[in-house]
Amino acid sequence: MRWSERAGSVAMVWLVLSACGCQSEGFRGDSGMRPLRLAFYNGTGTFVGLVLHKYDMYEALANASKVMEAKFNRPVILTNFTEFDVNTVLTNENFDFVILPGGSQGHQAAALGSKGLDTIRTFVSNGGGYIGTCAGAYVAIKYLHFYGNPNPPFEDPPLRGDGLVQVEFTPEGTSQLNLSISEYANRNVTFMYWDGPIINTSLLPPNVSKLSYYRTEIHTIQPNLTTGKMVNRAAMTSSTYGLGRVMLNSPHPEIAPFHSDVYVGEIAWVNHLI
Repeated sequence: MRWSERAGSVAMVWLVLSACGCQSEGFRGDSGMRPLRLAFYNGTGTFVGLVLHKYDMYEALANASKVMEAKFNRPVILTNFTEFDVNTVLTNENFDFVILPGGSQGHQAAALGSKGLDTIRTFVSNGGGYIGTCAGAYVAIKYLHFYGNPNPPFEDPPLRGDGLVQVEFTPEGTSQLNLSISEYANRNVTFMYWDGPIINTSLLPPNVSKLSYYRTEIHTIQPNLTTGKMVNRAAMTSSTYGLGRVMLNSPHPEIAPFHSDVYVGEIAWVNHLI
C-alpha cells in the first residue's frame, strides 16, 4: 500500500473511532457489555517529527480494538484529548484507561503542566488504566511518579538513536500479556527502539514487574556514553498505582515490525480483563 493510500485509510478509521467516542455511553454490544473507553493524549509533544508513526499508532489501536471485541466483546472507543481539555474530560466516569504515546517527554509534561499531570495521576489512582510508550513511559516514571517519588534514575544520556533491537519476554510477561507462546516465549523478538527510557533493572522498585528485557542495544548517537547500558535492562514493565494499573513500553510495539498483539494484552491487563 502506498503511503497516501495508507494514511487515508487509517485516518478514516481514526475519524470513525473518534466520532464513536463522543457517543460511547450510548453503545452496547450484543452481550450488553459497553466498549472500553480510551482517552488518547494527542496534544503538544506527541509524535514529534514522526507523522507516519502517528498513523502506525492509530492503526495498531484499531487492530487491537477488533481483537478486544472478538476475545472479550469489548471493543475500544478512542477519544482524543489535549492539554487544553485534560482537566475537564479525563475522569473515571468518562474513561476506562488513558494512553500517552511517543514523542517528546519534556514537551508533553510541560504542556500538561502540574494540574494536568495531577489529573492523570488521580485518574489512575482511582482505578483508571495507563499505557505509556516511549515518551509516555518517561512521563509516567519521571513526572507522574508511578514507580516511586523520587523516581528510579534513568541511564543517561537519554539520546541513543533509533533502530531495531532484540527483546526477550519473561514468563511473567507472556502470561500477563496473554501472548502466543510459540511467537514470544523462549526467543528474541524484534522491536523498534527510538530513545525510550532505560533504567538499571536492579533499581526498579520490587512491585514493578519486568515483562521483557533488551538483549541488544542502540548506541549510535553517543556510543562512548551509552554502550553497554541498554542490554539486559527492562524493556516493558508494569505495576499498580492506587487502584489503577500501569503498563510501560520503552520500545514501540506499533512501529514495524508491528506487534499490535502486545497492545491487546496491555489493554486487557490495565482494564482487569486478564
